Amino acid sequence: AAIVTVSVARSESRATTTSPAARGPTREGVPAKTQERIALGVSEANSCAYCVSAHTAIGQGAGLDSNEMVAARRGSSGDAKAAAMVAFARAINTNRGEVTSAEIDAVRKAGGNDGEIVEIISQVALHSLTNLLAKASRVEIDFPVASLMTATK
Repeated sequence: AAIVTVSVARSESRATTTSPAARGPTREGVPAKTQERIALGVSEANSCAYCVSAHTAIGQGAGLDSNEMVAARRGSSGDAKAAAMVAFARAINTNRGEVTSAEIDAVRKAGGNDGEIVEIISQVALHSLTNLLAKASRVEIDFPVASLMTATK
C-alpha cells in the first residue's frame, strides 16, 4: 500500500503532480529557510565543501542564524516542522530513498503534507546531483569557506 497519496506504480510523473514545486520553482511548498536547511543537511552528509559553503552564505541571506545552520548540517533544526523535514531529507539521502513509514509520518505529524514530502524528495535529488557535480569537477569555492563537519571522502 502506498504511504504517500500518490500513485507511482504506472508513472513516476504522477508523483510530481502532488507538488508543484517538484515540477519547477514556485512560492508554494517548503519555505525558503527550510529549503536551505535541507541543502545544508544533504550537502554536509555528502561531504560537499562547495555546496556547504554556498548554502551557508545563501542560508544567511534567507535569515538563518549560525546555530540553525549547524543544526541543519547535523540533520535537525530548532523549529519542529523544519527538524522533521531535514531529518526526512537526511534519511532519504542516507538510505537512497528507502525510508520508513515512521519517517514519513514524522513529517506529517510536524505539519507537513504530501506535496511537501514530494518536494523534499525532489530537493534531495537536486542537491545530491549538485554535490556530485561540485565534487567530481573539483569546482573552486567562490563563497566564504564553511569547513565540513564530516570527514571528506
